[in-house]
Amino acid sequence: MRSRSSTLKRALPISLRIRAGRFVRASGKVAVAAALFALAGCALMPPAPPVVGAKPVTVKVFQITGRISVIQDGAGFFGGLHWRHRPSRDVILLFTPLGQGVARLTRDPTGVTLTTADQRYVARDPAQLTEKVLGWRLPLGGLPYWILGFPAPGGGGIVTAGRLVQDGWRIEWDDYRAVDGFRLPGEVTLQQGKLRVKLVIDRWRIGQKAQ
Repeated sequence: MRSRSSTLKRALPISLRIRAGRFVRASGKVAVAAALFALAGCALMPPAPPVVGAKPVTVKVFQITGRISVIQDGAGFFGGLHWRHRPSRDVILLFTPLGQGVARLTRDPTGVTLTTADQRYVARDPAQLTEKVLGWRLPLGGLPYWILGFPAPGGGGIVTAGRLVQDGWRIEWDDYRAVDGFRLPGEVTLQQGKLRVKLVIDRWRIGQKAQ
């Protein structure tokens, strides 16, 4: 069986590839079906606030598998997500709803690399790079903390029940579950202006299990 990352080496069908995963304009039943596919199975549970003063650095290594939906100015991207995080390295894979590779985003001390089926891009700022190539910003600077349900350190921020405002983003958490003794969110929604990014985590792995 071929690994998901290997699908990036194959050109995607033209019907599924628009600038390596840039927004596609969706309307009517198509948009509704895509949204339902991306977010199907989401548990409806009351939000839980982050624990103010707790130390998210206790979870230094994690791996998540789930789904991502992006909406901005009537355009959107819906698909799968696999993210492996370590303190010095992030690898994020994006897939179409059919499981075909769209992009691989890698961050390490040397910078950020985004690889599509067609090209390889290098930059220092992940948010600017994803906006240039994919058409939407992914705030990878704060996201490793926000995905755990905490503010990023040193960035200030306003924390209320189940939500945070930090670095120009509004972050909301929902569907908390117990994972190896930690209470982690199953849904994280990021919003900045007209851009809305929702991550639905189907599976958490932390610590040694994420190696």
